[in-house]
Amino acid sequence: MEFDSRRQPEFLHIDDQLRLRRPEISDYKLALPWYREAYIMEMAIGNKDKVYNLDDIEAMYQYLSSNGELYFIEIFIKEDQIENESGYWKAIGDVTLMEHNLPIVISEGYRGIGIGKKTMLRIIGRGIELGMKYFRVPEVYLKNQVSHKLYKSLGFKELGKNEEIRSYYYKI
Repeated sequence: MEFDSRRQPEFLHIDDQLRLRRPEISDYKLALPWYREAYIMEMAIGNKDKVYNLDDIEAMYQYLSSNGELYFIEIFIKEDQIENESGYWKAIGDVTLMEHNLPIVISEGYRGIGIGKKTMLRIIGRGIELGMKYFRVPEVYLKNQVSHKLYKSLGFKELGKNEEIRSYYYKI
């Protein structure tokens, strides 16, 4: 499937506390903390000693946004405990919709509370809206048990594996 950035919406609503937002190039610096986390780097590229600088992030995001729909995952942070609308949206990760990959990153402090599953369900829904027929996740490191559990819980089937990685497939 060919993606056209002009068709990509600025926002994809998930719920009152969670949304996906198409980032501008000026927003890319917000991802620096995520790609400096040893845990994320080990789970994403298999090397906890590697960190990405802004040039690395810009190159990665350029590729992702040219081949799919790149979104920042944002959570609504209330500024006070009073029941009102006061607050702001904070970027806590990223996700990209592509047929041949569905990369997702969620920063420390926001993992393990269901954000990944809600995000992936919305991304799959967006793919269905676009008429996609399948999704493929070519490599998930074996040590990344959180991602294996996520993809399996969403109905992805294992496509292949070796000593280091597994790949998954989801047919719509």
